[in-house]
Amino acid sequence: MSLERRPTDPVPDLVSLLQGDDHAGDLHRTRSGIVLVTRYDDVVEGLKNRALSNRPGPFALVHKRNASIHVAADVANNLIAFQDRPEHVAPRRAMMRAFGAALAEFRPSVDELAQQLAERMFRRTDIEFMRDFSSQFASLAVCRMMGLPQTDAEKIRGWSTPFFQLFHAMPDRTALEALNRSLEEFRAYFAAVAENRTALPGRDFVSLLLSAQEDGDRMPVQAVIDNCMLLAADGVENVQTGLASSVATLLSHPDELDKLKTAIAGGDDPVVRGAIGECLRFESPGQYQLRNAIEDTQIGSKPIRRHEIVALCFGAANRDPAAFDEPNRFRIGRSGPRHLAFGAGYHGCLGSALVESELAATFRVLFGQGRRLALRDREIRWQHRVGHRWPEALNLVVG
Repeated sequence: MSLERRPTDPVPDLVSLLQGDDHAGDLHRTRSGIVLVTRYDDVVEGLKNRALSNRPGPFALVHKRNASIHVAADVANNLIAFQDRPEHVAPRRAMMRAFGAALAEFRPSVDELAQQLAERMFRRTDIEFMRDFSSQFASLAVCRMMGLPQTDAEKIRGWSTPFFQLFHAMPDRTALEALNRSLEEFRAYFAAVAENRTALPGRDFVSLLLSAQEDGDRMPVQAVIDNCMLLAADGVENVQTGLASSVATLLSHPDELDKLKTAIAGGDDPVVRGAIGECLRFESPGQYQLRNAIEDTQIGSKPIRRHEIVALCFGAANRDPAAFDEPNRFRIGRSGPRHLAFGAGYHGCLGSALVESELAATFRVLFGQGRRLALRDREIRWQHRVGHRWPEALNLVVG
């Protein structure tokens, strides 16, 4: 499929990586040795392929052999995001049960929290949406789900940003040392929370995960601590930026926004859900997931060699014309396959239901109460990140 570069895309982008490289249909081997998988059906197949492992590759700094040397490697090897079956199955099921129960407790207050933040935001005439709403909404929602003090939201945000360095190549030793220090602080915070919840359990996610059973086994406390870090970081960084890019997309497509406003006014939840899915398809916050080939395999008829790193490109798959009619057109009533912004299969996003609840609440408080919003800037500034489609800021004007 075509990977057309837009003027506002961050660099380096996939197009610059591909120039002069080996192409086999829609499988691309870059100069850096990464295999890019871009077609929707191929990405779905890759997500199911057990020869493509989530475990850190043999040459990765966060490989388990480095766990005694670097905190980053020790944390990474406790995370379900870096585990394969069968070790992945029991902790993921425990986390899913705990998350579902905690979300059931929290979901009734999602709209209330969004309304409170919106009322505060709309006291301003010029709004920076991420600063004034989405960053606070994401971090406060995580705190409420996990039973953390609301006053700790800023600390959680501060630890969340460096946490994502675990999923990318380390640029230098200084960055590694900074990451290790941040992870030590993050760990110490959740260790204290876990100790408190063991003594005084509640109905929050941390309490429920500490007590969760799967086939008679509990998750080790250190694994609970580290996976709470993962859930908190993911629930802040990807959500605050995903909310912003979704609002920017809707404001850039006024005809589709009018359809959403009509649906909100009429209580048409299927249309609202369709708008959420289309926003995530059109501007996917996470652009790819990496896999490590632990044996020779193939995707379709295309060979993948052992030890190759494979990038399953969600952003490209979500614009695949073989899967989506007019893929570069934003259309909230779209039919067709489900977007891959949350991944799919046994490594799909565990927090997707919370994200969708937060998006629905955001749409209702922004577009369902007669307010008039507009983009202040002609173009959205995007962060210079490989792997994420995250806005730097979203400046709005209240009409």
